[in-house]
Formats: sequence, C-alpha cells, structure tokens
Amino acid sequence: MIQLTLDRRQLLAGLSASAALLTANRAIAFTDFTVGRATVTALSDGSLTVPPVLFSNTTDADNAILAEGIKLAANTYAYQSGDRTFLFDAGSGSDHYISQQFPTIGKLAGDLAAAGIDPASVTDIVITHMHIDHIGGLVSGGQPVFANATIHVSEADWNFWNNPDFAASAPDQLKPMINAAQLVSSIVGENIKTHAGEADLGAGVAMVPTPGHTPGHSGVLLTSGSEQLMLIGDAIVTEKVHFANPDAGWALETDKALAAKTRRAILDQAATDKIMIAGSHISTPGTGIVERDGTAYRFLLA
Repeated sequence: MIQLTLDRRQLLAGLSASAALLTANRAIAFTDFTVGRATVTALSDGSLTVPPVLFSNTTDADNAILAEGIKLAANTYAYQSGDRTFLFDAGSGSDHYISQQFPTIGKLAGDLAAAGIDPASVTDIVITHMHIDHIGGLVSGGQPVFANATIHVSEADWNFWNNPDFAASAPDQLKPMINAAQLVSSIVGENIKTHAGEADLGAGVAMVPTPGHTPGHSGVLLTSGSEQLMLIGDAIVTEKVHFANPDAGWALETDKALAAKTRRAILDQAATDKIMIAGSHISTPGTGIVERDGTAYRFLLA
C-alpha cells in the first residue's frame, strides 16, 4: 500500500526556506529540438529554488552540492503531429497556493504565446502526475484553459488524488496540495481520459507507468523514425544529485523505495538504448543523454 511519507518538520521547513531562496530572473525560454522527424518544443514555466532539507538519503558529495539550495527548472513540452498538438504537463498556473509560495513559476502562458501555440489548438495534454505544478495550468479563473483538449492521466493517479476522503485524513500540510488537485479535477473532469498501465495515444506517443514519485506517475515515450525521447516527469528531480545517486530521496515522493527503483530503471534504459530524456525539473530545456559512470550515471545536457 502506498502512503504519503512526508516528514512534517522537513516539509514545513523546506517550504519556508524555499521562499527565501527564490530567484527572480526569468526570460522566455522556449526551445525547438528534433526527435527523428518530429519537432518538440521545450517550454518554461519558470523555476523554483528548494533547500537541501527536502532531500534524504544523500551522500557527503550530494550535501556539498545541495548546501546552498538547488534551482529547479519547471519544464513542459509540446509536440505537433498532423492535426494533433500535444502538451506534456500544463505547468502550475497562477490561481493556486504554489504560485504565492513560488512567484517565479506559473509562466507557461507566456512561453506558449511566444512559441505560437494557441491553447485552443491543443488537442491532447498528457499529465505525468497530478502535483499542482503539473496540473495547475489547466485552469484559470475557474475555467479550463485548454477547452478543446483531451487530458490523459493514469487511472492510478486520478483515483489517488480524487479520493473524497483523502484531504480529511491527510496531514494539514498536505491539504492545500490535495484540495488544489481536486479543484482542478472538478473543473476539467469532463475532458479527462484515464489510462491503466501502458497506453498508446497515437502519433508516436505512449504513456508508460513510472510509479513512486506518485502512485500513478507516468513517463511519456515519443517515437519518431529510429529515435525516441523519454519524458520522465519528476522521476528524476535534479541532475545535480539523482544521476550520481539515484537512491537519494525527495520529500514529495509517496514511495521513496519505489521511486528509486523506477529512477534506476529509467536511467538504465536511457543509457542502454541511447534514448534522449527530458525532465520536468532538470535545468532548462531539461533534455540530454544518460551515460553510465561505474554503478551510477552522469547526464549530458543537450
């Protein structure tokens, strides 16, 4: 049974410290890159800086890197195939508690406009998981932002976050996250399509289970010609730690042991099959390749 294992003091201290570590500089950051015959657009929702207290099971080398805090990117990705425009995650939006805690995120709308992507043209949104920094941008002012899009999410994550008894039974510090996820769900519910296990969405896009960060966390595998891109969501939180130490924990993981197992499986597959990866919080644009480094790995930013 998967349970939230957040330590209350760890989370509260982390969020408080994060406010003091925010970085204010941000520019439009969309970037086009190719995967086989496909063009993918990396989009920025901004960034946030988090303190070392949110990491666990770290080494001395990790702690030296983490000492001053880690700046996490907030990346999303778009892909067009024929008459379909895919968006992979939707950013945090500006209507939720997280945008008050981290005013340097919630910037996706500006990148979409700069990249020439009209929200009305988006036909498919694939959600890696239902943390608010990935789904908050689905709504604005109580209305859906992407009114014409089918929103794909794993059945396990949808059921986990939308359990009607979840907020009442959860620790107080988790209630804003749960309430925000359920509010977004209530607004976009008619556009939701849930998937159990692997799911072929067409146009070379497939959802694959990558659980641990959340119960239904999903990766996305994009295939074009002989090349592939693996969108890994939050399975890897930062290249500063998780490649050298895949066993390092992160405060928001629902199952740290499973998250570490999934992380190692992703890294092994990416290194073995030479698959480019793209991570939600890896330094913008979040794309690169994985190489083995003894029993660990290293990341080469593309």
